[in-house]
Amino acid sequence: MNFVFDLDGTICFDRRTISADIKEILENAPKFGHRVVFASARAYRDCIDVLGNQLAHNLVIGLNGGLAYEAGDLIFHQHLEKNAYDLALSYCHNYQLPYFVDDDFNYASFYDQKIPFIKSVDPLNLAQKLAIDELYNPIKMVIYMGEREELVEEFCHDLLATKQLDVDYHAHEKCLYLNPHMTNKATTIVKMLGKNFVTFGNDKNDIAMFEASAYSVQVGEFDLLQPYADEIISTVDLRQKILEVFERFS
Repeated sequence: MNFVFDLDGTICFDRRTISADIKEILENAPKFGHRVVFASARAYRDCIDVLGNQLAHNLVIGLNGGLAYEAGDLIFHQHLEKNAYDLALSYCHNYQLPYFVDDDFNYASFYDQKIPFIKSVDPLNLAQKLAIDELYNPIKMVIYMGEREELVEEFCHDLLATKQLDVDYHAHEKCLYLNPHMTNKATTIVKMLGKNFVTFGNDKNDIAMFEASAYSVQVGEFDLLQPYADEIISTVDLRQKILEVFERFS
């Protein structure tokens, strides 16, 4: 069976590490006859240090489905359409909105100290921070709206009208997340694996993944995810639950 794990808030709780006992279980998944896959909003380069050398060679779906790496090689990517991307950039520059943009491996940013995950970007110094006009194949864009929240509704309306973007506002971060239209964790997982997978997740961007999976386990109590979960567990039960579900689907 394929087992798909979100990272932050699911198996990683400090944006830097996965506990040694959880890593050991995941590394031993083949002994149960299973394949472990990771699906994250992070770029692949930002997953490597957290996962460690062994797990980072598994299939890793990053940027909310915008790309996939396996054995350290890029095997899939879906870029933002130029018209929609240019519109988003023009808004950001006109209103001085902080943003962060990823391509297949590198990134560009503007006033990035406002981006909530900035301290987790490229911890191994593997990528290049490029000027925005040097980033030719953007995949995911995050825009901080915390100082101009009155623009969120208008901005979302105009971006969605292009029919080239998936737009999601995370109110707790005050950030807009832009991905290519009809591209998310679930679409890329199904493209790669079909629907025969079990998933562990914790947050809003795991909803589509839960809907597409054969079985789903929610870690934590995020309200909007609960209707889609087959089981809901606390973080303290995570190790035992992974083992239990590995055994159940052996």
